[in-house]
Amino acid sequence: MNKNIKIAFIIDLNNQFSGSSPSFRSIFSLCRAMKTLGFDCYTIGYYDMIFFNIDKEYYNLIPGTFLTLIRKFVHSRLVNPFISIIEFKKFPSWFKEKQIDVVFLSWPFINIIQAAKHSNCKVIYWDVEAPDVIKPKSKIFMKLASDCHLILTYGEDNVKLWKEGGSIKVEKFIHFYDPTYFYKKSTIKNLPISFIGSYSLVKLEKFIKYLFPLVKTFPYKVHVFGNDLWKKSPIYKNIIYHGQIAWYLMNDVFNFTKINLNFSSQLQSAYGCLNARIFEVLGSGNFLITDKVNGIENYFENKKEVVLIEESNDLVDLVSYYLFNDEERELIAEKGYQKVSKHHTVYDRAKYLIKLIYNIL
Repeated sequence: MNKNIKIAFIIDLNNQFSGSSPSFRSIFSLCRAMKTLGFDCYTIGYYDMIFFNIDKEYYNLIPGTFLTLIRKFVHSRLVNPFISIIEFKKFPSWFKEKQIDVVFLSWPFINIIQAAKHSNCKVIYWDVEAPDVIKPKSKIFMKLASDCHLILTYGEDNVKLWKEGGSIKVEKFIHFYDPTYFYKKSTIKNLPISFIGSYSLVKLEKFIKYLFPLVKTFPYKVHVFGNDLWKKSPIYKNIIYHGQIAWYLMNDVFNFTKINLNFSSQLQSAYGCLNARIFEVLGSGNFLITDKVNGIENYFENKKEVVLIEESNDLVDLVSYYLFNDEERELIAEKGYQKVSKHHTVYDRAKYLIKLIYNIL
């Protein structure tokens, strides 16, 4: 196996502690796992390169904070043409200098894709932000489908959509967890019920259907970690709200909680997209109740490895039962942990990615 292949993972900011979305932290984990397997990999921050000419990972939060504040301005119609010029100037020269063979993206930096192809690099796009951000059959979706050498999709039903959009090569590439950050801890479970996630329109229907009735039944028992919009939600006065939490502290919440909750967006459910939270909770060795996503039974057995919400009134009944059945709850958590630790770590995905890369070179 030729390990001289050089891979560039391009993200927003090259600081793994300044971002929270899976498209951000998962890329760092994937790059690190590839390095442990002997491959020459880089993470490079899009904004870091353009504004600071930084091509290495850093731990100073000042550049990240600054760039987060000006991000909307950067992509305004007024500034975007100038940014495009910088993109085409800096990235091809960096690809050439580092002799990059493969460029891996999880965000649709269209100009970077063109720069990579101009530099004779193969381009891989992982649709970790689809279908909520990149809508199927949208203009940018079709552009990605036609321009990338390989599309990786975490959705059960997305392979067909990408092929219909014009993709030549599409492979399923579901989420995973990184044992470096998600692992078992011996703690007393002081939190009865926890949910980590933003209060957003894409999940509002699920919240109304499942979470609102639960909070009504269990007032002051549900601990919520997320954005400030929770303060404007109808259930705010009956939850215990902790504010936003850094992603690298989520493992503590999982381990302190008896019942961890997960909700997918409507589109994620429809297209069979298992979000990262499923793997991270199970990877921490803890109990999870999650909404039913199309195809999830292909990966996890209901009430054996994870517990699925199947009807609108299910969640209240499920929580009422498992909250007071410690032994059964812990057995399910252990079996879920065994499943993900054997099949769904970042190292499993890295080995699979290597095979896919060789197929397109």
